[in-house]
Amino acid sequence: MNSSRPAWRPGARIPGIISLLLLAALSVSTSTRVAEKDELASVLRQLDQMQASLERARVAATQADPAERGRFFFDYRRR
Repeated sequence: MNSSRPAWRPGARIPGIISLLLLAALSVSTSTRVAEKDELASVLRQLDQMQASLERARVAATQADPAERGRFFFDYRRR
Protein backbone atom coordinates (compact mmCIF):
# COMPACT_ATOMS: atom_id res chain seq x y z
CA MET A 1 0.00 0.00 0.00
CA ASN A 2 1.40 3.25 -1.08
CA SER A 3 0.11 6.17 0.93
CA SER A 4 0.45 9.82 0.04
CA ARG A 5 0.87 10.72 3.73
CA PRO A 6 4.41 10.95 5.04
CA ALA A 7 5.45 8.43 7.64
CA TRP A 8 4.96 9.52 11.22
CA ARG A 9 8.19 10.14 13.07
CA PRO A 10 8.24 10.17 16.90
CA GLY A 11 10.31 13.37 17.11
CA ALA A 12 8.31 15.30 14.54
CA ARG A 13 6.01 16.90 17.12
CA ILE A 14 8.73 18.08 19.51
CA PRO A 15 9.43 21.45 17.82
CA GLY A 16 5.71 22.22 17.80
CA ILE A 17 5.34 21.32 21.47
CA ILE A 18 8.38 23.37 22.41
CA SER A 19 7.11 26.38 20.51
CA LEU A 20 3.71 26.08 22.25
CA LEU A 21 5.39 25.91 25.65
CA LEU A 22 7.54 28.93 24.86
CA LEU A 23 4.49 30.85 23.68
CA ALA A 24 2.62 29.97 26.88
CA ALA A 25 5.57 31.04 29.03
CA LEU A 26 5.86 34.30 27.11
CA SER A 27 2.17 35.11 27.55
CA VAL A 28 2.36 34.40 31.30
CA SER A 29 5.45 36.57 31.57
CA THR A 30 3.75 39.38 29.65
CA SER A 31 0.62 39.28 31.81
CA THR A 32 2.78 39.31 34.95
CA ARG A 33 4.60 42.41 33.70
CA VAL A 34 1.31 44.14 32.94
CA ALA A 35 0.02 43.35 36.44
CA GLU A 36 3.25 44.64 38.00
CA LYS A 37 3.05 47.86 35.96
CA ASP A 38 -0.55 48.41 37.09
CA GLU A 39 0.41 47.83 40.71
CA LEU A 40 3.39 50.19 40.48
CA ALA A 41 1.23 52.86 38.85
CA SER A 42 -1.27 52.52 41.69
CA VAL A 43 1.48 52.88 44.30
CA LEU A 44 2.83 55.96 42.53
CA ARG A 45 -0.64 57.54 42.54
CA GLN A 46 -0.98 56.84 46.25
CA LEU A 47 2.44 58.37 46.94
CA ASP A 48 1.49 61.46 44.94
CA GLN A 49 -1.73 61.78 46.94
CA MET A 50 0.17 61.44 50.21
CA GLN A 51 2.69 64.06 49.13
CA ALA A 52 -0.11 66.47 48.18
CA SER A 53 -1.82 65.83 51.52
CA LEU A 54 1.38 66.52 53.44
CA GLU A 55 1.94 69.69 51.46
CA ARG A 56 -1.60 70.88 52.28
CA ALA A 57 -1.00 70.13 55.98
CA ARG A 58 2.28 72.04 55.90
CA VAL A 59 0.62 75.07 54.29
CA ALA A 60 -2.26 74.94 56.76
CA ALA A 61 0.19 74.77 59.68
CA THR A 62 2.17 77.79 58.48
CA GLN A 63 -0.99 79.83 57.87
CA ALA A 64 -2.55 79.01 61.24
CA ASP A 65 -2.64 81.65 63.95
CA PRO A 66 0.05 80.99 66.55
CA ALA A 67 -2.51 81.39 69.34
CA GLU A 68 -4.64 78.63 67.79
CA ARG A 69 -1.80 76.19 67.39
CA GLY A 70 -2.18 75.10 70.97
CA ARG A 71 0.94 74.83 72.96
CA PHE A 72 1.12 72.28 75.70
CA PHE A 73 3.15 72.62 78.85
CA PHE A 74 3.65 69.69 81.12
CA ASP A 75 4.31 70.12 84.78
CA TYR A 76 6.45 67.19 85.79
CA ARG A 77 7.38 66.65 89.40
CA ARG A 78 11.01 67.07 90.07
CA ARG A 79 12.70 64.65 92.45
